Amino acid sequence: MMRKMGIQGRIKHQYITTTNSKHNNKIYSNLIKDKMVTSINQVWCADITYIRILNGFIYLAAIIDIYSRKIVGYALGKPYLPNLLLLHFLWL
Repeated sequence: MMRKMGIQGRIKHQYITTTNSKHNNKIYSNLIKDKMVTSINQVWCADITYIRILNGFIYLAAIIDIYSRKIVGYALGKPYLPNLLLLHFLWL
C-alpha cells in the first residue's frame, strides 16, 4: 500500500555525539591552510574512532598521508590510551 502511494517509512538512526566542542582547551590554528602539498610524507593527518563490538568498544587510530591518502600507520586497541597509540606509531 505504501509503495502504491509512493511513500516510505522513516528509519530511526541512533546517533551518538562523540565530539565536545564546548571546552576551554586551547584551539590551535591550521598550520597547513595555505600550504601546497606536492609529494608524499610532507603532511600527515591523524584520527581516532571507536568500533562497537559484542562486549564494548575497540579503538582505531590511523595516520594518513595527505598527498597519497595512504595509511602510514594504525593502532587498534581496547583501552582508549592516546599516549600509547602515539608511541605505537613512533615505533612503526
